[in-house]
Amino acid sequence: MEAVTSLSGAYAELIRGQSTITGRLEASAKRSKQQDELLDRLKIKIPEDLIKRMTDITHKVNGAILTAKEISIGEAESNPTKILQKFSEVFNKTSDSPSK
Repeated sequence: MEAVTSLSGAYAELIRGQSTITGRLEASAKRSKQQDELLDRLKIKIPEDLIKRMTDITHKVNGAILTAKEISIGEAESNPTKILQKFSEVFNKTSDSPSK
């Protein structure tokens, strides 16, 4: 039962994190055009590695949320190690995959 409680807490934390990220991205999008114009005027370019790292983080969070949605309570109770392995696979796969 502790595993289910722990997984439930982790899932809730992922949802809160995703909500925070989404909110910040929406707020950022409102300023994006003005910032791009300013950066163009100043001839400043955002490094590609920074863009890649931010994209990788988003993919990891989305992958973990999708994995969590696929897990049933019964599955979590019967085999918590398997569930933790699924999350580990998601994080390893997304950190190795190229950014879109």
